[in-house]
This record gives sequence, C-alpha cells and structure tokens, in this order.
Amino acid sequence: MAIVLSISLTINVIQYSRDYPIDLLPHLHGAPAFSGDIVLIDGNITIKAKDSYSITFYLQKNAVQIGVSGSFQVIGNESIKVYIEPQIGFPSYYDSGLSNSGNISASIPTSGINYLVYKNEDQSNNLIVDTNVNLSYYVPV
Repeated sequence: MAIVLSISLTINVIQYSRDYPIDLLPHLHGAPAFSGDIVLIDGNITIKAKDSYSITFYLQKNAVQIGVSGSFQVIGNESIKVYIEPQIGFPSYYDSGLSNSGNISASIPTSGINYLVYKNEDQSNNLIVDTNVNLSYYVPV
C-alpha cells in the first residue's frame, strides 16, 4: 500500500505541484526515505513601489529538515526587505531587514503553508531583484 505525499508550490496565480508516491508506514516494506530540492525562484523579478512579491510554498506533514537557501541582489542602489514567514501566528523564520543584497538561509521547523516575500518599501521606484532561492526537505519512512 503506497501513500502519496503531495508537495505543492504556488507562485502568485501559477500553480506548480508534484506528487511523490512513498511508503509512509514503517512496518511495510517499500520505498526508501527520500529528499528533494525545489527551485522556488531563479531570475529577475520586478516589484512595484510600495508593493511586494510573494511565493507561497506548502509541504505536507511528513516532510522534515526543511530548509530555504539562496540569495538576492537589488539592481541599483535601492533596498528591499526579504522575509520567510509561516501562514499562522509565528515569527518570521528569516528577515533580511532593509538591504541591497543578502544570503537567505532559514530552517523551517514545521510543514504547512509558508511565504517567501520580497517587499519594496520605496515610495516611488519600482525595483528589479535578481534572486535564486531553493527549498530542500527530507521525508523519512
């Protein structure tokens, strides 16, 4: 009997999802534990003045050792705020503060819905951000 772990990633209105068949019951012989990496974003994004760009990512309850890593660089001399936060009631897992560039590194302690947010606090300028961020996870048997 195989159970399916579904990993979904929603980028604004575009949905990306994968289903991974795995054997989640330890007393059954079957698929081994596995790990994976998903590119959350890779490339340039434009963020309008006083606006934000967010990526929603969701991992089912069996995923552990969840990490987000990458980098960002604003093209020009402006700064943005980049943060990773859960859907409900916990502090951010990562917060760059206002910065022109930085490395993103966060351990996500639990599965569920989370957000990677790029926030442009500039009052009048649109910003272009070059960014690359990956999500890694491990699913034990």
